Amino acid sequence: MRQPVYLRTVQSFARSSGDFDKVEMSQLKSVDMSSIACWIIDEDEPELVKTLVEAIRQHPCPSIYLRGIVLLTDKNIDTDDPSQQCVDICSNLQLFDKTIANELCSSFSGINEWIDKLPKAVEYSDINISFKVLRFLASRKVEMLPVMSAQVHCGYDYPLISPMLEANDGTILEILDFLDERALLTRRFITKTHLCNHCNSAFLNFKEVCPHCRAEEIKAAELIHHFKCAYTGEFAEFSINDKLQCPKCNRALHHIGVDYDKPSVVFRCAQCEHSFQEPEITSTCFSCRRSCKPEDQVAKIINAYSATAIGQNAAIFGLESLFTNILQNKLKLFSPVAFTDFLQIETARVARYKISNSSLLIMQFHDLEKLQIQLGRRAEEVFVELSAIFKSALRQSDVISARNESIFFMVLTETALPEAKLVSRRLTDAITDLFESNLDYSPVISTALEKINKELVIEALLEGFLEQNVH
Repeated sequence: MRQPVYLRTVQSFARSSGDFDKVEMSQLKSVDMSSIACWIIDEDEPELVKTLVEAIRQHPCPSIYLRGIVLLTDKNIDTDDPSQQCVDICSNLQLFDKTIANELCSSFSGINEWIDKLPKAVEYSDINISFKVLRFLASRKVEMLPVMSAQVHCGYDYPLISPMLEANDGTILEILDFLDERALLTRRFITKTHLCNHCNSAFLNFKEVCPHCRAEEIKAAELIHHFKCAYTGEFAEFSINDKLQCPKCNRALHHIGVDYDKPSVVFRCAQCEHSFQEPEITSTCFSCRRSCKPEDQVAKIINAYSATAIGQNAAIFGLESLFTNILQNKLKLFSPVAFTDFLQIETARVARYKISNSSLLIMQFHDLEKLQIQLGRRAEEVFVELSAIFKSALRQSDVISARNESIFFMVLTETALPEAKLVSRRLTDAITDLFESNLDYSPVISTALEKINKELVIEALLEGFLEQNVH
């Protein structure tokens, strides 16, 4: 039978032998993940709640990050409270007992059954943020609604899924757009907003400025039109001892609509004394402090999202990497199993004949997924150019394989380490130049080279490489 699991911080960590497991986040590996019904958080401090929710949602194991989260609180249930918005259910701490716990567990039965369908659900496998977001939406089978929030850079948040991201900087909108473009999600219009065209911040200060010198200190004055003599001037010209008198004909003005009217307003700059009919409107971003005209801002549509049938299927069986697919078509990418077999053959060949050297090159793109999300529909075009760089640097006798969507193995046959370093440098320089010249973007690329021999253990090499290149 599935049981709820309490989550506590290190300071309040305790275990009990009752129906509820109490576990510290650092000890999640000791939990029987297949028996989890939901997570229960009984912290009232908003920052501690946020820390625990992020620890769950950012975990790579589907059996951990997809489970429902219940927050026990002494406070009133408030749908506008950020610490309550980021969990699945809020429950009153004083009324909480075993019966309510069982009811809560039952409410998550649909999610848990969905998790049980996942291949290798208890393994630590999901590192792609877009894939995790897709799986989360698919597991809930509900429409994910945006929430207006002053705590989020772009002004709108999806509080149930944003804890999956390390930084709440608006990237969640890019991820949802990315999945929507690939027909994995369906969208429903909610509203629209305007963002800074430099940093995508929603917090903009709109100001009226002088169109001549762009000074902000401008004053508005009403215009008065005297019917009798047809003179039009600013209010100050007519005001004499709290009465109105025409400066042209000296007649007193008594009744608006009879003696005079106020046809419009004129503005005057306090800096350059320039007068004008309409001030220029500009907006300044609170985040990056850059200014632009309102028409130059980014108009962003805010949608509600739910998983499509295609998305439901992809959430269970996997989301293929666009870059890996392109490399597969352009370079005949070897599968991991075929690559391992080839490496063993090459190792035996080099050891037997002792007249040649071959090298193993590992290359990791640390931010390839983020780049793909930012590129949107342009991603395929850019990745085709990227695959052309690989093709020009590698020979037909070289073999390339993808360990996942960001790590690539290459066997450089008949290539000693000094020559392999040149190949690695040419690849890295060409890739960097592609992104910096065309996209004003500097990719983060790590590489490792190793001579192929009997002492080479590829898994140990990869583990050491990843430990050294944590970003």
